[in-house]
Amino acid sequence: MIWFLLTKLYSRFSWFLARRLGWRTRGLGWCLRHVGIDAVVLVHGTRVFFDHRVSSCYAWLVGGEWNEPESHEFLHAIIDGAGIPLRFVDVGANVGEMVVDIARLANVHEVVAFEPDPYCARAMRVGAMLNDVVNLRVVERVLRDEAAPAFFTINTKNPLSHRLAAHDKGEGVLLPATTLDTELRDETGPTIVLIDVEGAELLIMRGGQEFIRRTRPLLIFEYNELGRAQYDLDAVRAVLGDDYDIFRLGPGGLLHRNLKETWNCVAVNRDSIFRQPCMALLRD
Repeated sequence: MIWFLLTKLYSRFSWFLARRLGWRTRGLGWCLRHVGIDAVVLVHGTRVFFDHRVSSCYAWLVGGEWNEPESHEFLHAIIDGAGIPLRFVDVGANVGEMVVDIARLANVHEVVAFEPDPYCARAMRVGAMLNDVVNLRVVERVLRDEAAPAFFTINTKNPLSHRLAAHDKGEGVLLPATTLDTELRDETGPTIVLIDVEGAELLIMRGGQEFIRRTRPLLIFEYNELGRAQYDLDAVRAVLGDDYDIFRLGPGGLLHRNLKETWNCVAVNRDSIFRQPCMALLRD
């Protein structure tokens, strides 16, 4: 218990320095790995289940703050602006930070979460029960560009770094895999897809081209230094087609045309219901 309380305090301190002063502290992951109990933490009115077996995933969550607040702010604004029932798909859902928050919104009628780590998937399911979420489907499989087994590297110290292994190296553990087209082959209607898979975002899109063509979803995808080492935005445009515009997702959940120093990007189809809400968040 003492390690949990100390880690909770340090998480709050780390968040304050990072968000208010721009200073990055070290040692939070080390503290988290010393926590030996499960718990429930409250994050902006949402109950998040803390599973100590994947404690490194929680970072600022354990201190009561979202790890990616700009994504939460953006999604809340878009879902409210859309004004109609929609589906939320989270690829690389981890312990369910986004899922347990977004699934509670009135306009979200279905949530599909892809997470191959069984401990993370369990934490997400427990979090859903704690928040009375009944519209969640968890798929415990690797997602990729074809429905064939894939080598997957497991980082036992930090599950946030689990990732698809390089096809030509055969590293990691061979796991069952699927695609967006396979899992969502019968789905229609407005959909938001969040993809955070440590550099394999383009592969996920390639495995969902029919789904993307059919539903014209709004896509939020991680594009940082890890992603840039694997693909570029021209490759993303080639998969999505000419009807999509790509923006940088910035602080406050606002969008920007400047695509330098990105962490997350947003791709919106010009003919979708998400176009107008996105344009309302555009700042340059």
